[in-house]
Amino acid sequence: MIAMPSPRIQSTVCGQVVTDLEGRRYTLAKLIGQGGQGDVFEVKEGRLAVKLLRSVSESERQRLRRCIQAVKRLDLAGLPIASPIAVLGPPHVGYLMQLAAGMSSLRAMMVPPADGRSVTAWYVATGGLRARLQKLVAIFDVFSRLHGRGLVYGDPSPQNILFGSDGNHSWAFLIDADNLHVQRDATASGVFTPGYGAPELIRGDMGPDTLTDAFALAVIAFELLTLVHPFVGNLVHDGEPELEEAAFRGDMPWIEHTTDLKNRSSRGIDRDIVISPEVKKLFKRMFEDGLKDRLARPGLGEWVSALSQAADVTITCPHCQASFYAPQRRECPWCGQPRPQLSLAVVYLWDPEITFATGASPGGFVKTSTSQSRSLATIVLAPKESVQILRRHVHSDDASDQTEQPLVEITRTRADSIRVRNLSQESFLLVKHTGQDKTIDSLGVAAEKPIPIASQSPHWHLHFGPLDRLHRAVVFKPMP
Repeated sequence: MIAMPSPRIQSTVCGQVVTDLEGRRYTLAKLIGQGGQGDVFEVKEGRLAVKLLRSVSESERQRLRRCIQAVKRLDLAGLPIASPIAVLGPPHVGYLMQLAAGMSSLRAMMVPPADGRSVTAWYVATGGLRARLQKLVAIFDVFSRLHGRGLVYGDPSPQNILFGSDGNHSWAFLIDADNLHVQRDATASGVFTPGYGAPELIRGDMGPDTLTDAFALAVIAFELLTLVHPFVGNLVHDGEPELEEAAFRGDMPWIEHTTDLKNRSSRGIDRDIVISPEVKKLFKRMFEDGLKDRLARPGLGEWVSALSQAADVTITCPHCQASFYAPQRRECPWCGQPRPQLSLAVVYLWDPEITFATGASPGGFVKTSTSQSRSLATIVLAPKESVQILRRHVHSDDASDQTEQPLVEITRTRADSIRVRNLSQESFLLVKHTGQDKTIDSLGVAAEKPIPIASQSPHWHLHFGPLDRLHRAVVFKPMP
């Protein structure tokens, strides 16, 4: 029921030639995105794309020129956004933008094809749960950085977000950027893609801002994980179009509402399989508490943290190759096979001024009120599966564009052993504390070392700072 890219649009426009105001010609190729105002096409003349607006009026062309000039003045350095570079000439209204190579549409992971395959098989084949979580981390991170500069995107939708991957990490790339504007810009256009506009934007109560961006991103996240829109339950899906309009205006409960069950959905992927407990709380705050109270909506930083942690505790089933949340399951929810034996890499905060026992060497992990070491992150290690410790795991004050930088690779080689490999340009300490004594080793640049995993303390610690300074460290131990 949500507007989708039309095959008719692609067939009638693909191959068409457009020109910019300087007379340069571009041949339209594949349709890669659709927004509230127009359609975005790759062109055959290089890493470029063209946005064609549906309106062809001269006033719209002049408005677009003003928008593009305004966007060019914004601070977009270092952000993965396809900035406008030229305006199209008559009879078309649109503009040319840069396009990164090797990008794919996010929409391709949200709409199963009608080719006879089961939805579950398609879900796994298109990356499964872990890949979707990683892409959402990248998307929310880009928007968090954008908002951190006081900027608003205006029209987030799956058609406007492309992504790339190097096998370990994903990155997002935003197209259709002509609605970018400074927060609290009273002249900003209230354009939105049907199905992704915040209720207050649809009602016309206010223009786009960071909170309407956040609402649209949460809709995208829920739909990407579950393959169902958070407000299109059975009642809306099977009802009149007016019900969908009411749902998008905020006049219907979302499909997982805590108490109002009338718009439940029987479609999509089982929510308990693909939504972690922390992410579920964020969806509730966004679609239930934040539906009417905009200020109750969770911030993008909370989403990045919760989605990152969710991705860190997924493993790949050795039987069906699907990924799932390991801490919540003793068996794979996709195929029913037993979960393999696992290990953990747990991140703690090391404080050099803590001493827990008389005569013990100084330093220890910060504890909770119940005297348990307070974990900052947990990464699940599955047999023969390599994972990476990233800067975001062990540094809290890095620039946003460095958070996904890999520092150490960990591979679980046996039930009682892992292999650590330094991927960075700095050395780290490996320490095993035994009462007053400690064994210290170094993990130098490009070094690789085996580490035993003991079922009881003492465990090996991988320190990301000197022992006489506050820093984070990773402890390796078996998973209960």
